[in-house]
Parts: sequence; C-alpha cells; structure tokens
Amino acid sequence: ATIAQSDSEVKSNYIQINANPAQPGALSTKTLSLQDSSQGTSPLLAANATDNSGGNIVAAGTSVTRYTTTTTINTNNVTNANTAISGTLSAIFNNSSAGNVTFTSGGNATGTYTDLIVVADGDAHDEISASTYPSGFAKVFDARWQRALSGISVGYNDAKLSHTSAGDTNLVDFVKDDMTAVPSVVQASAVIAESTAGTYRYISGVPYYNTGSPTITVTGLAVGDLVGQTYRNTSTPIQFTTGTLQESTSGTIFNTQTKTYAQIDGAPTFLSGGIPIAQTGVASDYTMGTITVNVNGSARAVGYLDAQMFNVNGSSSVVNITDKLIQIYSASLTGFDEQNIPVADALGSVYDDDGLRITGLGSAADNPAFNSATDYYTSNAWSGAETIAGTQEAVVRWGTLDHFTTDFSSGYLPAGPDLNTGRSGTQYFTFAFRRATMANFDISLNSSTGITGLWIAAPGTTIDNASTQNGWVDGTVQYAGSGVPGDDTGNGGNGSLGCALTGADVIPTGSSINAAYTMTLGSENSSNSTGNNVLVRIALASGETLTSVSVGVAS
Repeated sequence: ATIAQSDSEVKSNYIQINANPAQPGALSTKTLSLQDSSQGTSPLLAANATDNSGGNIVAAGTSVTRYTTTTTINTNNVTNANTAISGTLSAIFNNSSAGNVTFTSGGNATGTYTDLIVVADGDAHDEISASTYPSGFAKVFDARWQRALSGISVGYNDAKLSHTSAGDTNLVDFVKDDMTAVPSVVQASAVIAESTAGTYRYISGVPYYNTGSPTITVTGLAVGDLVGQTYRNTSTPIQFTTGTLQESTSGTIFNTQTKTYAQIDGAPTFLSGGIPIAQTGVASDYTMGTITVNVNGSARAVGYLDAQMFNVNGSSSVVNITDKLIQIYSASLTGFDEQNIPVADALGSVYDDDGLRITGLGSAADNPAFNSATDYYTSNAWSGAETIAGTQEAVVRWGTLDHFTTDFSSGYLPAGPDLNTGRSGTQYFTFAFRRATMANFDISLNSSTGITGLWIAAPGTTIDNASTQNGWVDGTVQYAGSGVPGDDTGNGGNGSLGCALTGADVIPTGSSINAAYTMTLGSENSSNSTGNNVLVRIALASGETLTSVSVGVAS
C-alpha cells in the first residue's frame, strides 16, 4: 500500500528588485545666484553703461546688482549636478571661458580653476544618498563661479557655469561701478534770479516777498558724481530747503521741495530717453539747467537757499547757495510798525486813531522845514513803498527801527534800494498823530542803544514862528515853565526850545532808555494845529536802534 505524506514550508525572505532611480539633475536644471549683497541705494543701470558681457546687457533703467567695494564676487554652489564622469565644466565670464576642468569616471576634480571652484566630485551613492543610488550609478559635482572684484572691468558683467554635455546654468549679472563717492553740490558759478515777483510787501522802502506765489531760478549750479554705471532710482535727486539765516531772523523761506532728473537737466542733456547717462559728473562736474524754486515759506526772514543732492552712494552735504540773500515777510507784521504808531484813544479829543510815519521830511537835518498849512497825517502818510535811497530816512528792519546802510540793489532778492551810499550821517524817523484839545502827552521809548535826539512840532500854531529851528522844539531840553515853547521871544516864544515838561521828562541821549516822557506844547494846543497834527521826529546815529515808540496820556 502506498502511504501519502503532506509537507509544507513557509518562506520569509524574498529578493526585491527595485526600479532604477532617476538620474540626478543635470547642470541645466541648477540655478546660479550671487551671494554678495548689492551695494548702494536702489541702483538702476544707467544709459550708455559699459557692456562687458558681449551683448547680454539688460535695458537701461533695469534694477541691477551693484558692487563697488566687495573684495570677491561669489555665486552659490550648485550641488549634485550630473555628470562628473565625463565632459568639461567651464566658468563662463562675459561670454568667454574663465577656467575649466575635464571630468573622468575615476578621478576627483575638486579644486580651483581660475574662476571655477569645484567643491565636490564623487559618486551619487556617497554624495546624495546611499539608499537611493547604488554605487557606480552616477557621478555628480558641486561647483561655483568666483572672481576678485579687482579683476573685473567697470560696467555690466555676467557669468554662468557650462558643461559640454549637461548644459548651462542661468546667467547671473551685476555691475561694477567706479563711482564710489557721494555727490557734491558745486555752487561756484550758481546764479539766483527772480522769476515770479508776486506781490511785494514794502517796509521803509525795502521790498520783501509776500504773496502771489513768488519764484526764483537757479542757473549754473553743478553736481559732481551724480551718475556712475548706475543711478539712483529716485524722483528726488535734489532737494531745496531754507539755508543759513541772517540778521538773527528765523523761520522758513523755502518749504522743502524736490526736483526730478528731468527738471535739473542741462545742456548738453544728461538724459537718454529720460534715463540718466552713465558717468555724469564723474570725470568733471555737470552743470544743471535752470531750476525753478518756490519762495513759499511763512516767515520774517532773510537767508540763503540750501541744496542737497542724492546718488546711489548717499547724500551730499547741504550747501548754501550764496549768490543771493532772499528776504521774505509773509508772516504777520510784528514789532515796530511804521504805519501804526500806538496812540492812546483817551488822549485829547475828536480823533482816536494811531500815528503814521510821514514823507517829505527826509533831508539830512534835525529840524527840516515843513509847510504849516499841510495836514501831514492825511497828505503825507507813508505807504511803505517809498523811495528812500539818497535820503536820511531810518529803516524799520525786522520790527526794529535802525540806522541802516545796506545796499539792497545787489546780493538780495527782491532787489531793493542802495541804502549804503551817502547815508552815513544821522538818520531820522518822523511820524504824525492827531488829537484836539491837547497840550501835553507822553512819549514812550524803548531803546537798548539810546537815541540821538527827539523834536516835536505842531504845524499852524504860534510855535512855528516862536522856534528858530523851523518850528521844532526839543524833547531833550526842559520846558521853561510857561508860555509858548520857542527861543524867539519877539515871535511869542518863552525863550527856550525845551518841551520836556519837567526835569524828569528830559529825554536822555546816547544811553539805554525804556520809559515815558511828558512833552508839552505849553500854552499852545493841538486844537490850533493844521488837521490837529503833532509831528514827532527821532534821530538815530550809526549803531542806534529803537524797539518801540508810542504816545499816551500825560502822566
């Protein structure tokens, strides 16, 4: 008989056959990038920049990587590029080979070959992954491009890695710029002129910019180092502001304003299709065109216009353009107001208005002749826009009455009168006020320097003839105590020109004063004067000033 036997066995080990892994990426799949940060502020490629790339240059106005001081330019390492078994790997710089190496299946090509740096050369099993790549499956390399900046020409450059069988990386491009300085503003030939006058404000015959949107122009202003191989991407390459102020003034003559490249373009132009041309202002300064600047501050000030320029490296120093001093009085009037001399409402009767500076008495004399029949208050009121060149009229400047000898005809805008010629002697300020039924009044004076003299007159009264000084009586001399002040007794005078009511009211001269002094018409009265006018004349020697004057009720 046959006996059947069954037998079974479980097998737990198997042979697994894997599919071939994908080949590592060829060089053409790798991305090259520059590792050094771009230098400068917002560099764009200048028009007509030098092209070292052999025709690969990007369009002018394109954002570029810029180098000026970096010692060595490096790219990243491209890693695990296939193949290092065969073929030649080259560094291509500006369309020419700049170092190469030929790979072999058993060799190790790591090292430096001019611009080509081979960092690794080995089996993918070892270099990438032992679990993915079997030994001998593929051979890969790591490499980069590198060159010292000193060995690179100024201008646009590019580089890549290239393998004879595995393709090329992308191109990396950059600009070596030889303009390493910040710009400089050169004002040696700058000329400032008035473009739009607007409506002047006149004070003591001197014009100031005020309303009507006044403007000035600047010509001949030059700049050094504006554009190298690159230019700054900005719509504000130049900025104008208020410069150094003079005469202890303060405020803003020019609100900050900027101009574009097109607005500063000169002849010859430094623009090509609106883009700045390379090397503008580098070898020699570039003279900009006519630039219009608004006089748009709110100030009582005189000073210069400031300019500051910007390039990819930074900003210039701020430069005062000293061709002209610009004077503006667009803020409200303060201090000594020649057209509004305070007079107390309670003084006298009929009128309660204030005093006014008057014309017609600008001669070089303490006591000029006046017309007794003239109402100076209404007929000779000072307009401000008076012609004072050649006269001895004192000047109200920045709220103070000054003995003034400045030539405004040159070196200033708006151009004004020449107040330096023939005005070295005593200068005068004469004002009129009107009141009826008044014989005595106080005059208050504030001066750190003192004054040279003060006289009063009441045209049309008997004082006209009682005084041998053309009808003027003297506030620096005490009143004789009775009668009509005047030294001509034959014409009704009391024998003295004094009109200071008491000894305490005598106005001192040549020393600081800040007090009220009572003046008197004696037995005369302003009710008898023409137009109820009283005239006051103040004398200032060189160096003397008057901060304020006012008329009040006699104390």
